[in-house]
Amino acid sequence: MRRRGLLALALSFAGTGFLQRAFAQPLRPASIAELRDLVIAKLKTKPGVSGVVPVKRQPAVIQAQIGGARSTINVTNLFAQLNAYPDRETSETIETFIRPLVQQSPKPVDTGSIVPVLRTTAYVGSLRNTGVRTIDRFFAGDLSILYMVDGPDSMSPVSGADIGLAPANVHGIALANLEKWLGKMGADDRKLFVHYSVDGNEMLAPSLLLLDGFWQRIAPRFRGDVLIALPRRDQLFIFDASDPQAEAAARRLIAVTWNDTFNLLSGKLYRRRNGRIAVVEGGPAAGNSSRGSKARPDMLLERNR
Repeated sequence: MRRRGLLALALSFAGTGFLQRAFAQPLRPASIAELRDLVIAKLKTKPGVSGVVPVKRQPAVIQAQIGGARSTINVTNLFAQLNAYPDRETSETIETFIRPLVQQSPKPVDTGSIVPVLRTTAYVGSLRNTGVRTIDRFFAGDLSILYMVDGPDSMSPVSGADIGLAPANVHGIALANLEKWLGKMGADDRKLFVHYSVDGNEMLAPSLLLLDGFWQRIAPRFRGDVLIALPRRDQLFIFDASDPQAEAAARRLIAVTWNDTFNLLSGKLYRRRNGRIAVVEGGPAAGNSSRGSKARPDMLLERNR
């Protein structure tokens, strides 16, 4: 098994040292169809769930009756997640995937759980096309800030109607909630770049860019302009823009991860100069930045653990 994307990145930049973590490899489903069957078996044990069947000629898709409504469930991202994080136990990961799907009634939104996440502007638009009343604002390039409820197993878009707040008031609340995660920030310094993560909530890694406290923390490491790569929703890479190798290496990193097709965020390269973040123009594009930007009904709950 390999940790997709990051392992490929490691081999491209620094041999096998980037992911020097020793762990026992848990048993993994050999195919997406095998994973689908495991999910079906788990769904059949849940109260209020019936009529669980695989969809013919679509090995990743399941149909089920949940709480009186017909639901379509796609396990493509779950299969990629298991491959990307080989230290996670399969049964627990499936349980985490299923839990929000079978929740019979939505819980009231706690404003303390609202966080800002970066998503493509195209993805936000596709959410709206499905009828979701998002709260969002433009960030830079192909990215917007989308405000989401950070649940124990998943994230879901929040609207003003959910919380009784004007959209203009949500940003400050969400940033304050995000600030609490800054103490969980991890940094893997590979000299050419630093990979930043958030322990226990990987999907908040790109959101660190929104915090003044993040930039203050990394200032001793990066004293001038930086290049920013956000190829995946759980990845944040910072390069020293003064390094003559930085731009080519960053674009190669994005291309490697983009080809992995898992949890894609942005294929663009960004630069932060004088506190402002913008796209670095020129250079080869990493595929189509709209890939993975469509929001399917079964993906409105994003796994975050």
